[in-house]
Amino acid sequence: MFDSVHLLKCIRNNWLNQKNTSQSLFYPDFDGADTVHEASFHILKALYDSEKQSVMKLAPSLCYKALFPNNFERQSVPLVLKIFHDKVVHALQSFAETSLNKRDVVLETKMFVELVCRMWKMFNVKHMYKGRNLRDKDCDVIRNLKGHQIKFFNDVIAWLDRWDQKSGTLTKDTMFALKHTLNCMINIVKYLLEVLKFKYIMLGKFQTDALEFRFSQYRRLAGCNFYVSVREIMECEKKLKLQSILNFKSSAHGDFSIARFRGCGDKNKSVADISDSILDDMCTPFISILHQYEYYFVAISEAEKSVIIFCAGYCGKSLHKISSCGTCLNTFVLYPKSMKMNSSAY
Repeated sequence: MFDSVHLLKCIRNNWLNQKNTSQSLFYPDFDGADTVHEASFHILKALYDSEKQSVMKLAPSLCYKALFPNNFERQSVPLVLKIFHDKVVHALQSFAETSLNKRDVVLETKMFVELVCRMWKMFNVKHMYKGRNLRDKDCDVIRNLKGHQIKFFNDVIAWLDRWDQKSGTLTKDTMFALKHTLNCMINIVKYLLEVLKFKYIMLGKFQTDALEFRFSQYRRLAGCNFYVSVREIMECEKKLKLQSILNFKSSAHGDFSIARFRGCGDKNKSVADISDSILDDMCTPFISILHQYEYYFVAISEAEKSVIIFCAGYCGKSLHKISSCGTCLNTFVLYPKSMKMNSSAY
């Protein structure tokens, strides 16, 4: 199964890459009639030109970058969604009334944009109540095999099978990927509902957003380098795992980054009262991750140690000024009884 987000970008890119004068796709009738319709990208450009100087716009989502993207901007999903948008569909309906000489082409372009919009809304359901909140049945979750989503997917597959024009069509790769993904979606829904007995299915969960977000974390942690090496991925994975273990969230005390702060929830119990065995149990996941990697990844040299100590002292003193939690302060800043308070000492 292919990623639905990339399929949406491929459809837009195929439309942009048409070499005919009107930059048009020629697609068959969706209901099965023996007619061929024209979806012209120049119509969207004409709509944008007609109201780009207006304060009130019928299609506010259309912009120059969405209609004339460069190679880098073609990868942007928000720019694609500015074209395949419900407001564009309604704007084309109104635009057809004023474009008498091109009324049929405008309406056929509107039909194509509306078709892709419906398919994307069904693909992008990630919340159980999205359809109810938006009052749009195309955004409902799938609860049975007789739902309108499955019928629509089968109709789209049949529509793609009839799309056999030699020019003004989708590429073979895009056509195959779209039909393959639709068939996979139907089979996945059938398996999850009938075999695994799922109550409902959100097709938006079958996307590569989580994988792309993970690699974006790798690139940021590697110094905003797009091409990360295997060594950098290993180092970043270690950092991410340590962050997931050391971050503790509390509705009463906020976020804590050290396991020993779990003792702060008890006002009558200080961190020092926690036994070493309990601390060892809490730190076991932390130690296990460290053992998975080479020790020189986390080794601290003597030159770095003095810098870290100085920064830690500064952070502790800054926290001492703004925090009112005595237990937290006693953990961050430790003043021996024999030591006198010195405002210049960290």
